[in-house]
Amino acid sequence: MSFGSRFYSILFGFEKHNLTKFKLEGSHMATPCFTCHKKDEKWNFANLGNRCIDCHENIHKNFMDEKYIPEGDCKTCHSVSVWNEISFDHKKTDFELIGKHKTVSCRKCHFKPESEKKLQQFKWENQFCTNCHNDIHFDQFTQNGKTDCERCHTNDNWKPEKFDHSTARFKLDGKHEGLACVKCHKPTDSLLRNYIVYKFKDISCKSCH
Repeated sequence: MSFGSRFYSILFGFEKHNLTKFKLEGSHMATPCFTCHKKDEKWNFANLGNRCIDCHENIHKNFMDEKYIPEGDCKTCHSVSVWNEISFDHKKTDFELIGKHKTVSCRKCHFKPESEKKLQQFKWENQFCTNCHNDIHFDQFTQNGKTDCERCHTNDNWKPEKFDHSTARFKLDGKHEGLACVKCHKPTDSLLRNYIVYKFKDISCKSCH
């Protein structure tokens, strides 16, 4: 470097830097030298370390299992070109992403909207759908304390494609077979819990006719 004037030029370019233990790639190529080499008042070019956590804070510490970020290696998930470009094989976990889950951003499930740091979650005690999804049916289909959306829904859409009315208490036959669901299943008139009623105490003819 030449400090003979107010402005100085860098003589140690990318080619020379890439001969060191830390090769400059992606966004690191646009990072000013002083960001890494002058964190304090003096310049430092020795023993900086070449791990991600030597320069970057590991915001997932204590939230994510260490086996997914060994030694705080951000490159396990993140790209050096674009930070929010994530490449992680979810099959390594006990929750494989299928259907629509494949297109959902990581942040949608693992970060709460109130905060980007403190309210992270990468571990759950169970794999209930209601960990992420609201039960819009208000416990009508809860069994043994669990609401399993997959009994009726697939991971491809929210249509109840797997629901078979012949397994319900009221089996559809005759004119009932071609009847639109909304003819029988209507919203409650409650202002506090307005939801569509699917389970009826009374399934006699007089309850609808």
